Amino acid sequence: MLNIPIKLWNGLNMINLKMLNIWQREGLELFLKQFGKMDLLISGIMKMINGKEKLKQKSL
Repeated sequence: MLNIPIKLWNGLNMINLKMLNIWQREGLELFLKQFGKMDLLISGIMKMINGKEKLKQKSL
């Protein structure tokens, strides 16, 4: 299991998770299931997957 210190979550959200663009989609889904941080990550991930500069808002 990947361990990311809580203090890094804000930083990852600010850069819209650009580092995750090297992962396969299945790996990304597993990452989200393990951490359950969808509310923090959804804006950056949707932006990255859709390839758009505008943030897509999605409520869960």
